[in-house]
Amino acid sequence: MVKEYAQLLAYVVHADGKIDSEEWVEFVTDMATLNPNVSPEFLKKMLVSPRDLDDLLESSDLPTLRTAVRDGYYLAHVDGNVDVAEEEIIMRITKAAGMSDEDLEKIKEWVYQGDKWVKLGLELVTD
Repeated sequence: MVKEYAQLLAYVVHADGKIDSEEWVEFVTDMATLNPNVSPEFLKKMLVSPRDLDDLLESSDLPTLRTAVRDGYYLAHVDGNVDVAEEEIIMRITKAAGMSDEDLEKIKEWVYQGDKWVKLGLELVTD
């Protein structure tokens, strides 16, 4: 299910038609953590010629879909803004995963709290 997970995240990252440098770095880093043999070229190809999203949603298992919702929202937020197109893809994955709007709201809150935590950590060591 690693390929399905990676493809779902690729859909989120590329949903708005552009990939910010922060999103690209985070995406490549996450994928390399899962599989160190995955090349950036392979990931770029995945973004350019993705599988059909409906087919991907049907063939992925629930844990993969749910993890993709969490990590997809995190990736979409890396640049500080979750684009409408990114939100739409995340919502489609959320529904396919059988998750509620409340579940997604909890994930969003987790991302926002994490962002605050990181900013506070920086404040502790900077002037």
